[in-house]
Amino acid sequence: MQHRLRFFASCAGLACLLGCGSNSSAVSQSIASLRAVARPSGRTVGAAISASRLDDAVYAAAAREFSTTTPENELKWGPVEPEPGVFSFDGADRILALAAENDMRMRGHTLVWHSQLPDWVKAISDRDELIAVIERHINEVVGRYRGRIYAWDVVNEAFTDWRGPPMGQTERPPEFDPHLRGTHPSDTDPMYADLNAGTNGLDSVFGRVIGPEYVELAFRLAHAADPNALLFINDFNAEGLGAKSDALYRFVSDLKAAGVPIDGVGLQMHISAETMGDRTTANIVQNMQRLADLGLQIHITEFDVSLCGTLSLEERRTLQTNRWREIAEACVNQPACTAITTWGIADPNSWRDRECSVGAERSEPLLFDLNYQRKPVYGTFAAALQHDPVPAAATQH
Repeated sequence: MQHRLRFFASCAGLACLLGCGSNSSAVSQSIASLRAVARPSGRTVGAAISASRLDDAVYAAAAREFSTTTPENELKWGPVEPEPGVFSFDGADRILALAAENDMRMRGHTLVWHSQLPDWVKAISDRDELIAVIERHINEVVGRYRGRIYAWDVVNEAFTDWRGPPMGQTERPPEFDPHLRGTHPSDTDPMYADLNAGTNGLDSVFGRVIGPEYVELAFRLAHAADPNALLFINDFNAEGLGAKSDALYRFVSDLKAAGVPIDGVGLQMHISAETMGDRTTANIVQNMQRLADLGLQIHITEFDVSLCGTLSLEERRTLQTNRWREIAEACVNQPACTAITTWGIADPNSWRDRECSVGAERSEPLLFDLNYQRKPVYGTFAAALQHDPVPAAATQH
């Protein structure tokens, strides 16, 4: 088949190819699989998988490159409990079957998230009722996969982003600092509706109705449902050093001090080739270290690198390649960073592939191209995964 992935064994291995001066495209095609490259360091490398695409043999073949799977949407609240007490696990079960058949592990994503909720959850205004609904949901979902899903994103995107002053003003109100969504009255104020862009909304029914303690509640319920699963809080724009990562760091520090059963922080790592902001590689390394110093694991949970920008395409491709390499090296040099997951497999699967505002240019954020062929950046990423790695910390309780 024209688009069939090519898996070639190399007698000399990746190190020889690099040492002999082969280009990254040749390296990409010579690697057995990403899971094989990552295995010696004790880390896993995964991808977000869509059950609806598994009938495509080429997609399924590419999925087997990885050592872990994350259901892209199948375990979010809306798809899994569309009506009160009515659960649908067909999609998640299909992805789990792929994992079981191919010696892969599965991450669960996600239990409590303010987005992609069914309307009946968003309409709940009684605190006790919402607590009971969360308890039923977590018990049912985590309990079903007890011992079969090794890690969960228990709470997803709980924090608002840092926001500048409102239009026409020079001062920033305190509530514009990053905080748990829904816990400040301004989060539902129509005056601030224009500030939601890029933050995935300011409101959360969980923060608004229950308060900040909903996070601790979710972690304790998930731990009770599966004491051996690793439990993570997952967020975006908190990978480097800045107001949001500082807020998240303080919050998880308090959770640890309170004895909440949290095992790690998921850093989504939706980044760009050209624009870094506070998410420079140096800042990401420092942030990983301070989280590790708390005794937490770090998972890079939704890695992709957008090609959008204003520099020449050649310059942006170079920057994109550098970012893939630098983030992989940051993880393999940090024992507490035990897993890297890309958000999707091939460019056409990515929600970011059409985000560029310049013409019809694609952002090409993943490791496989439109035809599920390994891109040159695949070889760079794979090489970084095995570049003098520091052994990963233990990933089980």
